[in-house]
Amino acid sequence: MKPIIILAILVSGIFLSCTNVKAKKEHQSSLLETKKTSRSLTSQINELNQILIDAAITQDFDKAKHIYAEDALLLTDFNPIIDGRTHITQFYTALFGRQQLTTYTKTTTEIIDLGECILEIGIFDKSFQNQEPQNGKYFNVWQPQPDGSLQLTSESFGYSHETPNQSALVVEALKNNTSIKTSRNIKAIPKEIRTYYRLTEEHSKERNPDKAMKLFTQDATYYRFAKKEVHGFDVIAKYYTDYYSNPVTIDSIKVKPYHYHKVKDGYLSYTQFYVEWTVPNFSGITQGTGLVYLKKDNNGFLQRHRLIGFRSPQNH
Repeated sequence: MKPIIILAILVSGIFLSCTNVKAKKEHQSSLLETKKTSRSLTSQINELNQILIDAAITQDFDKAKHIYAEDALLLTDFNPIIDGRTHITQFYTALFGRQQLTTYTKTTTEIIDLGECILEIGIFDKSFQNQEPQNGKYFNVWQPQPDGSLQLTSESFGYSHETPNQSALVVEALKNNTSIKTSRNIKAIPKEIRTYYRLTEEHSKERNPDKAMKLFTQDATYYRFAKKEVHGFDVIAKYYTDYYSNPVTIDSIKVKPYHYHKVKDGYLSYTQFYVEWTVPNFSGITQGTGLVYLKKDNNGFLQRHRLIGFRSPQNH
């Protein structure tokens, strides 16, 4: 089996918070309900996405900077978790300087009311003067503000195809920046989240599809890196059955929560993972990040409901 195929299989199979909210839960829920009755939430999100699009096309991130919370997070392929508006500005300033966009569209496919925040899921298409077209998927986590506006507490986007020129998407200054945290506050992560990821580690090593599927809701959707999403329990179960049929041994795995946010029926969890693996005559390391919406079932057990995964450039 070729190493590049092994790498793609591993990251797709193994992967698997908005920022802290100062206002009380009841207040945020009230804000969201007010927004729904006074104005179309979809229209408001579309307007904000258009600001993001205009900033990218004109290569001027200052036009969109106000949309991001000061402590917003950005997750994307080939980069570490980018923490804070200052670092996000640095990322987009570098990226915009390399890209000459001609068209950019974003289409919202799902909006999930999480009580204190809103999860928007969508797809994007980009064309350029100086490089190949791109298409992919994104998760935006929006926080209702007291004045009725929305602010991005996290943005996650990845590609639905292979990207041969990975270096064009990496901001080296951020990758090597020692001020970027490895975790916001690992001691504050709830016990049930830590327990959930210990199960993830165990199931990944055991490679048992039946056990793996206990961590998914019936209508889960998994947005994989470099591929289209898989949706629904039966489809994801087949995916894991096929994935685990490959002759891969997981030598070690560590899934580490970076940050989380409690929502009305579970958590949003930002996560990093590190895997050492072996196949006949070859071994390697896979690293990545991801955002997962963990939803509680009727028994209070956490399950993956929506998740998006990314790969890091250190994979080898």
